[in-house]
Amino acid sequence: MECALFLAKANGDGGSPAFDREVASEGEVLVEALRLGVTFYEVQEFRVVPDFAGRKPQLNKEVVTGK
Repeated sequence: MECALFLAKANGDGGSPAFDREVASEGEVLVEALRLGVTFYEVQEFRVVPDFAGRKPQLNKEVVTGK
């Protein structure tokens, strides 16, 4: 599962997410978030996959992996 990790801005207003900088790995984001006293965000990308096989059509999500 592919995701992007971002530290939160230190003085965010608590409303919409305020990304600071992207971090390369989960280990690094954990250490940096602790060191800076901020939270972090994990962002995933999905695509919609329609399924018309049954009587009731459905829309499903699928994780987009490495580009």
